[in-house]
Amino acid sequence: MASARGRAFGRLCTTTATTPPHSTRKSTRSFGAHFPYLAAIGNHDLVRWTSHPVLGAGYRDLLAARLRRIPRVADVHCDAPTRDMGEHLVCTIRGVQVHLSGVGTYGAKHANHLANSLSASNHAWRVCGWHKNQRAYQPGSKPDETGYKVKYGYLPLADGTEFVFSARAGLPASGRVVAAHLQVMGATGANPAAASPLLVDLRLQRPTVPAGPTLQAVRHWYRAVMRDRSGDVVDADGARVVATREWTADEWEKHEVWVSPNLVPETGVDVAEFAGMMRVHVAGGEDDPRWVFTGRGDKCLAPSLMLHIDTCA
Repeated sequence: MASARGRAFGRLCTTTATTPPHSTRKSTRSFGAHFPYLAAIGNHDLVRWTSHPVLGAGYRDLLAARLRRIPRVADVHCDAPTRDMGEHLVCTIRGVQVHLSGVGTYGAKHANHLANSLSASNHAWRVCGWHKNQRAYQPGSKPDETGYKVKYGYLPLADGTEFVFSARAGLPASGRVVAAHLQVMGATGANPAAASPLLVDLRLQRPTVPAGPTLQAVRHWYRAVMRDRSGDVVDADGARVVATREWTADEWEKHEVWVSPNLVPETGVDVAEFAGMMRVHVAGGEDDPRWVFTGRGDKCLAPSLMLHIDTCA
């Protein structure tokens, strides 16, 4: 069972290649052809990161080509820019070593590479940067999205996979949940012609009787648990199966965000019923599982359950 407790959006204040490729020509006119660019890949860059026979040159190849044009007298040197650009690029600029990682966005083994390259360096100044947000480095309220351990893992969307969520204090006291969507980010792609559809359902685990309850807590628990649901489908753990949906997609693309169909009926579900544990269960996908990113402790790219609540209901 996978624990999925966080969202994975935001950015760190490092240089990112989020502008169209033609903007590099504008920069060349302004700063000259040998002005160095160092870029950390972001989630919006993934579609155009590599070159495409129809779309043209991708960000990675344009940036690498620019670095190769820089004269050695400029004292800028990068290890294998075409191969490592966006994943774990190491550059030295006049004695300052820069380590740019794709953690949380692109590539793999980021922690190992950073540990090895930093320990092998004898530079007095070593700077690390990546795209994902870190709370201490920005003025907003977004939390750490990779953590400082830069760890993440993969999980297959295969038969029996479950993502577990728990209700938070931020839910309104009344209203109806009119939509619930599981959002995950694909770690590997799949052939849409060969990939069979997945079956996904939302299961609401009945909360236990609150300990030392206030009158308000008892009323909330009573509304969520004690109403008659004789016609409900209940799983072996006593969770109510709200609905089962077939999840198909035109493109199961790598590094794209995949969004499930709506997991609640069109009539909606009382928000009070989300007071306990929520589980999104996946069935199918044994022959061609879709692999997704999942957080390990630091919530990096953890799957999210997005709730749309009508508070006027």
